[in-house]
Amino acid sequence: MSVAVQTPPHVTLGGVALQWRADRSALTFDALGKPDALLVADVHLGKAQRYRDLGQSVPPAVMAGTTAATLQRLRAALNDSGARRLIVLGDLVHGPAVGDAVAALAETLGAWHDAAQGQVAVIGGNHDRRAMADWGPVAERLGAAWEVLPEDDVVRLGGLALTHRARVVPGAQDCLGGHLHPCWVMRGPARDRVRLPCVWLQQQSQGWLGTLPAFGDFTGMHAVPAAPGDRLWVLTPDGGVHALPASAISPGGAP
Repeated sequence: MSVAVQTPPHVTLGGVALQWRADRSALTFDALGKPDALLVADVHLGKAQRYRDLGQSVPPAVMAGTTAATLQRLRAALNDSGARRLIVLGDLVHGPAVGDAVAALAETLGAWHDAAQGQVAVIGGNHDRRAMADWGPVAERLGAAWEVLPEDDVVRLGGLALTHRARVVPGAQDCLGGHLHPCWVMRGPARDRVRLPCVWLQQQSQGWLGTLPAFGDFTGMHAVPAAPGDRLWVLTPDGGVHALPASAISPGGAP
């Protein structure tokens, strides 16, 4: 299975053209080359509040800003990309009882839906598991435009399977997921290191398994155990999306 790379960074997976975006989303294109679906994974809305509810110390600035900042970025991504639908690859929220975050999500998605008549599909993730009862404000605001699928269900775009955890899906050429919060560790002189979110494509005999970075602002990152033959794009704070050369991808490339 080949990966066709263009400029700006695009790939073709399962016959579907995608563009990796510096805001940690991905955009698919239809057969005419027009923007179609915005893909995001691991948004984790309400995570700071959940930590506070569990008795963990969370700085006031984090409490006040992370969900709002994530939703601001989501609205900008939807508006700037021209996407006609949003597909969430799991973990839209961090758990149950995040009412304020869900109410803010309803406002964000509702404003976009009013302007673009967009559709929203959420593939359930492990953190969404107990949150289904909390979706009332969003479901009421979006109506038939809102669809929530069971945990680790599959959305198919041509030969591309979308799910929470990337895996081999029968009948699909390639798969794209999230869950892992991937990053790449860039090393410099004097033992300098910087961790950057990345898109990771693992080469499999059945096709490609892709993993998107976590979209949420209050999420951790995990260095990927990339192997020769894999493909990686790192996302930099200056808005860049950079493909790593094959020579940089080796078992020793991440700690």
